[in-house]
Amino acid sequence: MKKLTWKTKLYLFSALIALIPIGIASYNMIGIARDETVSNVNDELITTANELAKEINNIYRQNWVAPIDVLRNGLELNSLGANEKAALLPAVIENTSDIISFILYFEVGKDQYVKAVQAQQKRFAALIADKGIKESDFFELTSAEIKNINISKNSFGEPTFFKQIDQWQLTIVVPVKINGAPPAFLATKVDLNRVRDRIKNHPFTKNGKLFLLNNSGEMVFSAEKQTFSDKKVIGEIKKLLESGSRIGKKDSYTNEKGESNVVCYAFPDNLDWAVLAEINEDQAYVAVSKMEQSLFLWVLLGVVLAGAGVFFFSRQISTPISVLTGAASEISKGNFDVKVNYTPKDEIGFLGKTLESMSSSLKESFARIERQNQELEEYNRTLEDKVALRTKELEQKNIELQDLLEKLKATQTQLISHEKLASLGALTAGIAHEIQNPLNFVNNFSKISVSLVDELNEEIENALKETENEGREILEEICEDLKVNVAKINEHGRRAESIVKNMLQHSRGDSGQLMKSNIPEMIDEAISLSYHSLKTKDKEFQLSIKKDFDTGIKELVVNPQALSRVIINIVNNGLYAIQEKIKKNPEVTPVIEADLKDRGDRIEIRIKDNGTGMPEKVVQKIFEPFYTTKPTGEGTGLGLSLSYDIVTKMHKGELIVNTKDGEFTEFRILIPKDLSST
Repeated sequence: MKKLTWKTKLYLFSALIALIPIGIASYNMIGIARDETVSNVNDELITTANELAKEINNIYRQNWVAPIDVLRNGLELNSLGANEKAALLPAVIENTSDIISFILYFEVGKDQYVKAVQAQQKRFAALIADKGIKESDFFELTSAEIKNINISKNSFGEPTFFKQIDQWQLTIVVPVKINGAPPAFLATKVDLNRVRDRIKNHPFTKNGKLFLLNNSGEMVFSAEKQTFSDKKVIGEIKKLLESGSRIGKKDSYTNEKGESNVVCYAFPDNLDWAVLAEINEDQAYVAVSKMEQSLFLWVLLGVVLAGAGVFFFSRQISTPISVLTGAASEISKGNFDVKVNYTPKDEIGFLGKTLESMSSSLKESFARIERQNQELEEYNRTLEDKVALRTKELEQKNIELQDLLEKLKATQTQLISHEKLASLGALTAGIAHEIQNPLNFVNNFSKISVSLVDELNEEIENALKETENEGREILEEICEDLKVNVAKINEHGRRAESIVKNMLQHSRGDSGQLMKSNIPEMIDEAISLSYHSLKTKDKEFQLSIKKDFDTGIKELVVNPQALSRVIINIVNNGLYAIQEKIKKNPEVTPVIEADLKDRGDRIEIRIKDNGTGMPEKVVQKIFEPFYTTKPTGEGTGLGLSLSYDIVTKMHKGELIVNTKDGEFTEFRILIPKDLSST
């Protein structure tokens, strides 16, 4: 406030006087509106969930259970014969819309059931035939469903989805007691699409969401068995279903995007399901937002009116202050013969006289300072010689420092070359091991092929003596084996050629050019080379490599040599950390995880090891040149520094590290799919 002018302070004071009453009234209005809105939203949620639960319960009783009870009662009547009972199944189906099929099973032995009679809706039979779905898969019970049947009571299966025809169905099993017959049960497939469409097309879904959850918290109409996002809500629903309670409840939660949501759930009486209604608080309270906008307009009007009043009164007050300001400005320019033209004898008039007196004092002080400056000029002349001498000494020091800097640059260049040579040595050792495997396959299958040729010659001679068909079959079998072996030889020969090509590319160094490269193959090669390079030093070391690559990611424009070097550096550090951890705990199982994921306009390469991890103080320095935690002679401290430059500068991406001391280290490489756009 001390830095503000009087005019500004007057503006602020008047604005506060105008705004405080408006602000208090608006705050109270928003509070009342918010409370009313919350009450309305809660009523709508509770009503929607309860009505939908009641509607599902009515469908269950009238469209599912009622036809089943009619059929079961008919089957248990002693007055009806076998043919009459069999005729009941299609008769009941013709008069129902939600029943897909009826099947009557008899128990002929322990856990052994046979199908006695079956009837199904004609429209479904025609529909699945057109889509190539087997009737047994669609209408009948699976072996797993039969195994879990308890024919002593009613039971329900899990909802099943047939994607080809967009059809959901549910299996209901009820026991049937037929005199003179073994134990039996009636398996009924019911159409769930009515319930699904009712939830999907409910008017509430225009502003909110509706879900139908089972007793495991999974969404009933989700082919992927998707679970509701909030674990607290799922826990409450499970607890109520397990206790047999059917009392609905309202709750709230915040999703992973940070959005606040209000939910209410209700339960159908006869099913272990829960109807959940959800709405976003921002959408629910849109009325409050409109009122806040209205408040802003009123406040703006108050500011304009207050500003007009301040402008009028401040001119009356600020005029004498402007006179004093002009006088002070003249004094600051060096004119100390100032007169304040303000005659009234008030506080400002007294201040003007004081300003004139201060001007006279300043005039005397400046005269004294001028004399002192002349004395300082004489002293400064004697300092010039000293400064010249000191300057010459500093120039000599600068020359020495420049020489030292050149030496440091040369040393840095040598260390970078050493790091590249070390990477090439590790790569060559791994490639030698990789070449050995395909060459062994080539040699072994070559020997087997020679033996098969000898057998072929013998069979040709014997074929003349034996029957025509028998000799021909043997010849065809040997020829087929030869064809397979030759294919194996060709495959592993190309494998060896590919490895040698990669070795030549890496040994020639980084051309700096971007080209289309197969990213999954490049990651595989880099991890394999690092691993087998270590195997040449520690033959007992066994590594578990877990890979999860998105199949949609194939070729991408990158610098393959440079990016491969980044992955090799990261994997080498991970293997080194795992070895250090094994020294302390031999029971540790070495694991390297490699993921390749599509992140929209970028791809993500994630490499994780279960080594020693890193403390926070190390993480802050790992990308600095020459920083290393390895013993002297084992690391230059340039691997991760070079990798960081390759990812961030060459590929315009990000290199992120996540670690926990003593447990793991994870590197995430994020690279744009289109480097030209960056």
